[in-house]
Amino acid sequence: MEGTKLEMYYVQPLCSPTRGTLMSGRYPSHTGVGPQVIKPTHPYAMPKAEVLMAQKFKQAGYSTHIVGKWHLGYCDERYSPTFRGFDSFTGYLNGAEDYFNHTRQDSGFQGLDLRRSNSTTSSAGTLPSAYRGAHGTYSTDLFTGEVSRILHERPSDTPTFVYMPFQSVHGPLEAPQSYIDLYPATMEKSRRTYAGMVSALDAAVGRLEDMYKQAGIWNLSLIHISEPTRLLSISYAVFCLKKKKKETKIQQPIIQLKQLTDHT
Repeated sequence: MEGTKLEMYYVQPLCSPTRGTLMSGRYPSHTGVGPQVIKPTHPYAMPKAEVLMAQKFKQAGYSTHIVGKWHLGYCDERYSPTFRGFDSFTGYLNGAEDYFNHTRQDSGFQGLDLRRSNSTTSSAGTLPSAYRGAHGTYSTDLFTGEVSRILHERPSDTPTFVYMPFQSVHGPLEAPQSYIDLYPATMEKSRRTYAGMVSALDAAVGRLEDMYKQAGIWNLSLIHISEPTRLLSISYAVFCLKKKKKETKIQQPIIQLKQLTDHT
């Protein structure tokens, strides 16, 4: 597979400021998102004055979709993804959800944090309702299946932008037992589970490649792997490495797996 590896590539050390920078192209000092993550009770979000990546793709004629983690604030629904340039949103608004029941605990409260657009073309301007139909489904599999739905429903004459911030690999440490069992029972429990999570993510990226090929758009797509924010966007797919806590920014490899081969 053709590709390019960049070794001088830096990201922010935490989720919200990193994805805020990616979405806006601006440092956290300008957007106000950071240096910490946005918690469920925080009354702020990515400012509306910031123009996000999805809005630019929309202006260029793309259908735009987010599948996975938002984590850029939602103190008002107008700050949520389908008000910020995305046609559809399937995923969660916060961070650190349970991978199977999709709930989040914070400040003594617990609730379901999973939303799914009923349509992949007409959800813009509305916040999708809470989705209760995925209880027990591992989020990596859930989100990968949603990309399949988008690819099948997309208009054949419209280019598609999919921003897919995987939940993996992030706390809490949870994985299907079948992936945990790939590793020796003698391993330390949390490390074994973590390894299973990485294997589940790796398998999902392989399925995504198959989906793009089956849809006939593999040779028309740009695949981009970045760290540590678990992204897949036309497509971004992320594998999270251990952060160095003393750094204010994190150097990570970035791999462009496939270049566009058709510019029509």
